[in-house]
Amino acid sequence: MRRALTLMAALFWLVVLASPGLSAPVTVICPVEPLSHLARLIGGDRIRVVTLIPRGADPHSFEMRPSHAKAVSEARGALRLGLPLEDRLLPKMRQRGVRIFQLKFDPLYDGHRHLDPHAWTSVRNGMSMARSMAEAFAELDPAGAKAYRASLSNVLSRMRDLDRRMGDDLSPFKGRGILSYHPSWNYLCQERGLVPLSVEVHGSEAGPRHISRLKDRISREDIKVMFVEPSKAGKSAASAARALGVSLVELDPMGDDWFAMMEGALAAFRSALSGR
Repeated sequence: MRRALTLMAALFWLVVLASPGLSAPVTVICPVEPLSHLARLIGGDRIRVVTLIPRGADPHSFEMRPSHAKAVSEARGALRLGLPLEDRLLPKMRQRGVRIFQLKFDPLYDGHRHLDPHAWTSVRNGMSMARSMAEAFAELDPAGAKAYRASLSNVLSRMRDLDRRMGDDLSPFKGRGILSYHPSWNYLCQERGLVPLSVEVHGSEAGPRHISRLKDRISREDIKVMFVEPSKAGKSAASAARALGVSLVELDPMGDDWFAMMEGALAAFRSALSGR
């Protein structure tokens, strides 16, 4: 009897340890918090997401801290966007056997062919990157492929609804300008047929000629607000707003909830364009 009970207990633990739902989650590095939110929605409890660049940091210039080292060392995969920090870090991770997955999206470049990194601020890019995530997770964890596809379907359904509402609300304003201190919302502007205007160009405040052109456009369209992300909301942004005769409105492209971030952008754009 005792032998039978021992055998049954051993078989029970074999089943438990082999159960896909109870296996240790796969650690994956994600570049920024908005994309980490999507990764968590798709990965569920099978994927542990570690964000490379935290909320409030500048994705152009952030340097990884020692506190990241342990989490990064445990990663089995990394989702690549194309940030400078990734270009330095990911080759070393690849040498240690970490699998690198390029997130698919339609890129924008500045006049010097530098990638605009804020690709997640486009709904359609969000859809492409969500699909990339589900594919990457299925490769890292084939047993969870069905769950990832189901989660992806839910995420894409919400994105399509947001895309439709953005089209309905913003299409009457096509060709109008959206003013930002830093060019954080170029992807969303391009997607909606709006003209992105910014004080900063190539990471620095523009010269007098550019500012003069901005003033002309602001006057012509009666632009009343300039969006600024929290990490840029200092004296320089306030000074630029005074010089241009506009009010500063914070709009964070690094929010920790992608859907809330995009809903906030829709409301802010709609309000700015309608003059409310």
